[in-house]
Amino acid sequence: KLLGRINMLLSLEGSEATGKTTLAYTAPLPIVGFSLDLGSERALYGTQFDKHFEGLKIQFINYNKESKPVPQWEGNDITIYEMPSSLQLDMTKLVGNIEQWQFFIELFVKATMDEKVSTIVVDTMTLLRKLKIEAYLQEMQEIGKPRKQLLQQEYGVPDGAIRGLYTFVKGISKNLIAIHHLRDHYANTIDRDGATTSQADGTLEIDGV
Repeated sequence: KLLGRINMLLSLEGSEATGKTTLAYTAPLPIVGFSLDLGSERALYGTQFDKHFEGLKIQFINYNKESKPVPQWEGNDITIYEMPSSLQLDMTKLVGNIEQWQFFIELFVKATMDEKVSTIVVDTMTLLRKLKIEAYLQEMQEIGKPRKQLLQQEYGVPDGAIRGLYTFVKGISKNLIAIHHLRDHYANTIDRDGATTSQADGTLEIDGV
């Protein structure tokens, strides 16, 4: 009561199977989650179910290319949209990423603007960034730029879109829990010949923005 409503903008990062997803869904209810990293059902209905989730109304919604971004969280304690990556048979002609990103962003905005929703969970923000990168690459391919990856200077567009999610949520005082994978951290070293090389230094860093 003294502090009023506390809003979290929280990043969870760690190795695989360390309980990140389970912890994320212990945030204030109701929660709307976006699962790009399959395993949410196991995380909720696993060994911690009795302690944290028993008695809650939980709904999982599977995304497909025909899915419409219509809110389906009314009356639920936890609603999770499962959005695995689209299967790509040819990296020079990506499909489905633009539509999947648009589905996510429309529901994300609706959830953040819904006063009945307390917390948004993105599992993982690492894979959401990958989705946005591939959606932007798909756009490049569709306007006649056949390439398998973005140019270095083009990553600013998808990275800016991900940063915009944090800015948007912060501006309206909504809880956002963003889960991240980790990756090796690389540092520049100088060899005996004076050449600079980049090598893993034994530490880890967040994979994503």
